[in-house]
Amino acid sequence: MCVVYFEPNSPLERYEQFFMYIESNCPPRSTVCLLGDFNIPEIENSNLNIRNASVKCQELINYMSYFELELYNNITNKNGRTLDLVLTYIKSVKVEHETSPIVKDPHHPALLITISYTKQYKKQY
Repeated sequence: MCVVYFEPNSPLERYEQFFMYIESNCPPRSTVCLLGDFNIPEIENSNLNIRNASVKCQELINYMSYFELELYNNITNKNGRTLDLVLTYIKSVKVEHETSPIVKDPHHPALLITISYTKQYKKQY
């Protein structure tokens, strides 16, 4: 599990460095789970606006495709955007709006994330 924060207007190189770091430390189809604020405004719900995609958004799409990651957060902020992403290969992820957050932020609605995962063991003979 990796929690991420990219400052608004972070350069493309920052995203590329992050994706290269994950790529070098986690094989494709692994149980990696990336959570956080990517500050890519083209993301609306769990849809990626490919027609108007910035280079940063295209980089994210390429990375998601390579690792077979899916975007699980459908909760948008007051601007109709999804800044806080939940990206993983794990299929049993549930993202809900937290109804009693400690702090309220209209740009970052509080999320309740549930991940159900059972590790598969290989039999050794």
